[in-house]
Amino acid sequence: MVSVNLVLGELGRSAMENIVEGSTLHAIKPGRILVRQHDAADATYVILHGEGKVFLSEDENETSIAEVGRGDVVGEMGVILNQPRMATIRATTRMQVVRIDRNVLLEALDEVPNVGAHIRKLIEDRIARNQARLGGKLSGQ
Repeated sequence: MVSVNLVLGELGRSAMENIVEGSTLHAIKPGRILVRQHDAADATYVILHGEGKVFLSEDENETSIAEVGRGDVVGEMGVILNQPRMATIRATTRMQVVRIDRNVLLEALDEVPNVGAHIRKLIEDRIARNQARLGGKLSGQ
């Protein structure tokens, strides 16, 4: 996850208007899944209120890797990299989120190419760090 300012802060007025028009508001009850590991990444979410737990599932086991909350943008990695969801996020409190459709976000990032390239680089770096950090947990060490 990254902060909302990093993803949306550098976009121009036109791109921001398109994002607002292409977004929907959702309430997520505690215990409900916001995004599920391995599902298609069809949207990015901005958390307006509440908290969630990020975890990886392997067989019947869940490994908690992070917590998310107000101001976090989640689900952006799969959208930007065009890959399935890398983790599951479950609400631990009532969450209010803005859902930004995949195509809407990608079009907005294309309007400001340097921002999109910077975000892609940050995501690639985060993936490498997470793989190094979680390697032992995922292999059962």
